[in-house]
Amino acid sequence: MVSAVQDAVTSPESRVLQYWARRQAKDLAGAWTFYCADYQARVPQPQFMKMTRLLRFDLRDLKVAKVERHGDKADVTIAYKFTLMTVPDQDLEGQSSDVWSQGADGQWCKDDEPLVLPFPTSAAASPPGASSAPTTGAEPAGTPTPPPGVTPGRP
Repeated sequence: MVSAVQDAVTSPESRVLQYWARRQAKDLAGAWTFYCADYQARVPQPQFMKMTRLLRFDLRDLKVAKVERHGDKADVTIAYKFTLMTVPDQDLEGQSSDVWSQGADGQWCKDDEPLVLPFPTSAAASPPGASSAPTTGAEPAGTPTPPPGVTPGRP
């Protein structure tokens, strides 16, 4: 039988939900602590605190939808609900997938925060792994659909 402590170390779900709780609370300082050391060395906390795109959406009903383990890596997909200012009073459903790594100490950490370019016009325009912003399932992962009446690339 696996103890709760062993399960927390061997399975990323708990850390993933803790990270997304920080994102849901719009606590970037707290969220930054969940990233792997390589990312933290590349993106110091003061720089990370300026990533306001991570705060664009009010997330609700967060849950881990899928975990695919590959040794000390895991592809983790979360599901959640959110609303857009352009579609008030309507819950939208989204998913986000991220790669998490398990360190030598057994602790799970988020590998990266990929750059998400605004409103790509095709899946080819999205960088691989761009997935940390809410999606409704109709657009490339990581990029919300532009509001009605807005044409990407036009003022």
